[in-house]
Amino acid sequence: MKNIAKQRKILLLWNGMTSKQVSGGDIYIKQVVEHSKDSFDVIQSNHSKNLIESKNTQTVLNTGSSEPTSNIGIVLTYLKRGISSFFFVGKLQEKDNNYAFVLASSPFICDLLPALRMKHAHRAVILFHLIPDRSAKSLSMKIRFALAKLEQKIALSIIKKHFDSVLVGNSEVKAAVEKLMPGKKLIIAHAGIDTSAFPGKGVKKNPNLGLFIGRLTSQKGVLDLVDIVADILKKQPEFRLEIIGDGPHRHLLEEKMQLAGMKAITILGFVDNTIKYQKLAEATFFLFPSYEEGWGIALAEGLYAECKSVCYELDHYQNIFGDYPTYVPIGDKAAFSKAVLTSYDHAPVKGQKKFIEQYDYAAVVTDVVSRISEDVE
Repeated sequence: MKNIAKQRKILLLWNGMTSKQVSGGDIYIKQVVEHSKDSFDVIQSNHSKNLIESKNTQTVLNTGSSEPTSNIGIVLTYLKRGISSFFFVGKLQEKDNNYAFVLASSPFICDLLPALRMKHAHRAVILFHLIPDRSAKSLSMKIRFALAKLEQKIALSIIKKHFDSVLVGNSEVKAAVEKLMPGKKLIIAHAGIDTSAFPGKGVKKNPNLGLFIGRLTSQKGVLDLVDIVADILKKQPEFRLEIIGDGPHRHLLEEKMQLAGMKAITILGFVDNTIKYQKLAEATFFLFPSYEEGWGIALAEGLYAECKSVCYELDHYQNIFGDYPTYVPIGDKAAFSKAVLTSYDHAPVKGQKKFIEQYDYAAVVTDVVSRISEDVE
């Protein structure tokens, strides 16, 4: 892997954020930018602009700060951002800014189409995961999932024809994309965690505290948590679960908690990083019943914090996390609660924190730009 000392300029398209809610993909882009030695011209919304703390970036186009809440609102916002970015990049192309390459931060159409205007630049895109089949619990959810599937189909066609490099989240996604795009340059781009942000020794673990971190959507398994905790309480009545995060299905979670009379779960919403890392240090258990992940940043944080971590067994987890979490079959809530109860009797797996250290952001994203551009120059 070659190291490139000379600072280059990269055009980054980052139109996907439509609220203050930060996804794992957004965190990854933030870390790439802040750890890179290159400079970035960024097309982005106010939401992503407020995330970056780097002197090597400048916003060349701000695509707004609207926060749509409906499916049609999100579609219209992406359409508006995509169109404005498309024409703006055309002007950049005419000025011949000599970008080393253009990087689409997501496989969203609003990030892909503007990249096509850079006719002579190497084009790269981040595609952490493919959308699996999803079970919708409402009509609005069904519409949202259908739109996402349609967009992915269009996006994959654009990437196949017009992009030179694709960053994928894990080996399983790489294998799937290879079948769709034979011969395409695919790079496994591990996500990571900020190990320096965790509190030092001395924080006492609460023996009955569990933690979940993630966006509040059905795909993250948040509705399963109510049933899982209800089972745990039958044998461990002092158990408590705190949930960090927010999202479009928060109301469904709150409704299910109310119907179940669930008092052992507290939704903290979004909290600042200081509180998040403090909670990780205090928690004894990390519950992560997610049905789909591009990588698993929250799970890595739980493991690094030496929590006893239980999760649904997604295809790529074993290659990333080894045997350090306790895996249960996807959707098996009874097995999940049993695994948590069983873990009461033993310590966290020896060596799990040391193992996760390999995924510190400074180690995994510092040279990602060089990997993308190995065949550019």
